Amino acid sequence: MATEESTHNAPKEWGRYEFIIVGGGHNGLVTAAYLAKSGFKVLVVEKNSEVGGTLINMTDDEGFTFSPGPSTINNIRPEIITDLKLSNHGLEMMKAPITHYTPLKAGGSVELYDDYADTLESISNFSLKEGEGYKKFIEDHTTLQNSFREAQDQGPWSVTDSATLVSGLYYGQKSAQMYLDRATAPIAKVFNRYFTSEGLQMTLLNEAIKGT
Repeated sequence: MATEESTHNAPKEWGRYEFIIVGGGHNGLVTAAYLAKSGFKVLVVEKNSEVGGTLINMTDDEGFTFSPGPSTINNIRPEIITDLKLSNHGLEMMKAPITHYTPLKAGGSVELYDDYADTLESISNFSLKEGEGYKKFIEDHTTLQNSFREAQDQGPWSVTDSATLVSGLYYGQKSAQMYLDRATAPIAKVFNRYFTSEGLQMTLLNEAIKGT
């Protein structure tokens, strides 16, 4: 692993590598691992003394140990875990049953669960109308997510041609329009189309900005 100081002192050595990954966070490490598995010579450059990005352990002034971004690991694709044999290196996925809890001023609360059915039941108990909005939101989100993942697997692409790429996949023009809408509109505006409860919107907004 090259630190910022060592790479500044020996820039000519970079010529020995076919790929240079700037940033040793979890995304950079996964990219480097796949390239190395394919036989390429890879250099990972990280400014900090420890790699891992938001998944490293940190200690605050009072001695508590925490990770600044553990929620992002929940989005790791299962095939990455298998391909890189991460379980053999100590990875153990542990998910909390309740992912978000928001107490409301008027009484009651909003809870989001790791399980879709539990979340739908929780929101429907809060409001049947909001429950219907959540069902529609998840339906649209799943359609877009599936198209987006298919598009990702096609190779590098830009925002300008992504709508065309998405529209050519299994879910057709609907996915392309949803992509353009969600890529250009504030997420709060998107949520307004599905939900009326401020408490529920704020809870989902917190989920939407994780890892950004």
